[in-house]
Amino acid sequence: MKMFKEIHLVYGRLGAANFVLPIAKTCKGKSIIFCQDGNDNCSEIDKKIVLLPSWFNMKISLNLKFFLNFIPSCFYLYSFLAKNKNAKFIVHMNTFALLPLIIAFLSGVKKRIYFNHGFPFIEAKGLMVVIFYLIEFLNIIFSTQIITVSPRQLAYLRNNIITKIRPIKSIKPGSC
Repeated sequence: MKMFKEIHLVYGRLGAANFVLPIAKTCKGKSIIFCQDGNDNCSEIDKKIVLLPSWFNMKISLNLKFFLNFIPSCFYLYSFLAKNKNAKFIVHMNTFALLPLIIAFLSGVKKRIYFNHGFPFIEAKGLMVVIFYLIEFLNIIFSTQIITVSPRQLAYLRNNIITKIRPIKSIKPGSC
C-alpha cells in the first residue's frame, strides 16, 4: 500500500476538483484526495481524486443512508488512517469534518488540519445555532490546526471562545 504525505477528505467532486486539487498538486505526487460523492454533476476527475465507495458517508445528516453506513464508513476510514499516521490529514467543511477528525484522532494521526469554509452558526437560527456551534467547537478540539477562508467571519468572532481554543489562521477567499 502506498503511503501518503498528505490526505485530503472532502465532500463533493466539484469542491475536490476546483478547490482541493490545486492545493494537493503542490505536494509533488505524494498526496491524495478522497471524495465522498456529493452528486454534484462534476464529471472531470483527476488521478489524485479518489471517489470513495458509494456507501461511504461521513456527512452528518438525519437520513437512513447516514445511519446505515455510519459504522462501516468509520471502520473504512480508520483502517486507512491507521496505516498513514504520519501523513497530514486535511478535512474540509463543517458538518463533513467532525467524524473524520474524531476518527483521525483515535487512529493516531498526528497532524489533523480542519479547513473551515465558514462558520455556519453565525447565520443560523434557533436550535441550529447550538448544533452548528457544537460541531464547530468539536472540529476545533479534534484538529491540530485550523485554517479558514472567511477572514470577515473570523474577525466577527474574535472575542468568541471558539477562537481562543486554538489559533485559527485565515487566508483570503479564493486563495486556495
